[in-house]
Amino acid sequence: MATPNPLSPSESGEPVLESRLLPRVSFQTLLVLMTVSAVVFAVAYAADQGGQYAMGAAAGFGFLFAVFVASAAVFIVAWAIAILPRWVGIGLIAIGCLLLFSNFIDKPITPAIWGLNSIFVGIFLLLLPLEKATTEHSPFADDELPPQHLAPRDPTL
Repeated sequence: MATPNPLSPSESGEPVLESRLLPRVSFQTLLVLMTVSAVVFAVAYAADQGGQYAMGAAAGFGFLFAVFVASAAVFIVAWAIAILPRWVGIGLIAIGCLLLFSNFIDKPITPAIWGLNSIFVGIFLLLLPLEKATTEHSPFADDELPPQHLAPRDPTL
């Protein structure tokens, strides 16, 4: 199969580029984002001026933002553990040692149990047996479709 010419127009009339530095965002999407941002900042300004309902709305927006950031952080940690468990284990052991050291010099950053937990999880990740995913038991291992329980529909119906 021939690769498409990057400068030949596609069905939409725009040239097809294999990679772009920035994602494709429509003008309508930018207007919607700008409108939502204006409403959020107007509510925050009203909350700053003492509006009771605006304070509640600003607290709700802040809560949603905090949940989004926490979810993203949990995803990044889980992704890092899945991709590089050994390096994450080494990092957790180093962080745990720093936390314990800060407790020993009487300038605790966190309780000592956090340092111990970090070290234990790091050791677990270092000793975790890494197994490669095999395709022996996969129905797709032989480039065949899996067995079908129902026959496919007739497309002419």
